[in-house]
Amino acid sequence: MKYLKLRKIEATRILAKLLTSEDKQIERYTPYITIIPISFVMTILPYRFTMRQLLKLLEINGFEANVNKKNLFIATPNVSLFSELNKILDDVEMKQEKIQNSIQKASDNLKLALESNKILKSMLELSIENEKHWTKLLG
Repeated sequence: MKYLKLRKIEATRILAKLLTSEDKQIERYTPYITIIPISFVMTILPYRFTMRQLLKLLEINGFEANVNKKNLFIATPNVSLFSELNKILDDVEMKQEKIQNSIQKASDNLKLALESNKILKSMLELSIENEKHWTKLLG
């Protein structure tokens, strides 16, 4: 079990290296298509990890991968890690907007409450003045 866990961690490290490498040999035509020379792939693959296993790993993680004699082509389909991350980011942004709107509404309500308190205070002062006036007249 430990071997499988270690292997999975190692495989994700390899995948991360492939997809985030800034190597000059790697060409990125769009954010979703990466072309990596086989020679570069072989330098980062451990000795016990084969190209077939790498392709299977890419497929499991939602990437489409093809190999020719010189290059490894990695394309991320719509239902991939990147699109899921973008969905999550969009959800977070929407929730932040809702929170900001709620905060704005709450501050507006607070301002209204303060204004109404001022009005009530002035009305109370007027009624006190009025009562004093009536007590003087009656008293």
